[in-house]
Amino acid sequence: MYFHGTSDNLNITFKLLPPIITNKLSEKGRNRNLNKVFFTKDINSAKIYSHKAVKQFGGNPIIFRVIPMSEIIIINNNPGTSVFCADWAFLEPVENIS
Repeated sequence: MYFHGTSDNLNITFKLLPPIITNKLSEKGRNRNLNKVFFTKDINSAKIYSHKAVKQFGGNPIIFRVIPMSEIIIINNNPGTSVFCADWAFLEPVENIS
């Protein structure tokens, strides 16, 4: 199971698209892989990213379950800090968090 943390202010509902399409990026200075979406196996990492997104975009933190719709690329598969990417994904809300 994969997760993605973000802000509900970004109006993401059922599809996660890459920054090259959405023009939304919470990692300032990132200029690579703008055609990819990122996710993790670790819900706590997703929570951290959701709070970062809220700090930048406002709103409330939200966690989605990710269903990748292309090849999954492993960036880091270490438990607690895993990072994966794909071209895009379907999403399913997991929880709103504080």
